[in-house]
Amino acid sequence: MITTSITTIIGLVPLAISSDMYRPLTLVIIFGLISATALSLVVVPALYLLLTRDDAAEEPVLD
Repeated sequence: MITTSITTIIGLVPLAISSDMYRPLTLVIIFGLISATALSLVVVPALYLLLTRDDAAEEPVLD
């Protein structure tokens, strides 16, 4: 997922720099990819840990 986002961002940078017409579109795509990557790699696992931590404490330990 990271390599796909990075290659897409690298491919869009020349278009964002050179074309005044496509600059807003490419900036939205670039920042959308950055935020979606950060969301899926950091926020989702953190929320999972926060939401499932209490459930694991309630289960009995089997020896």
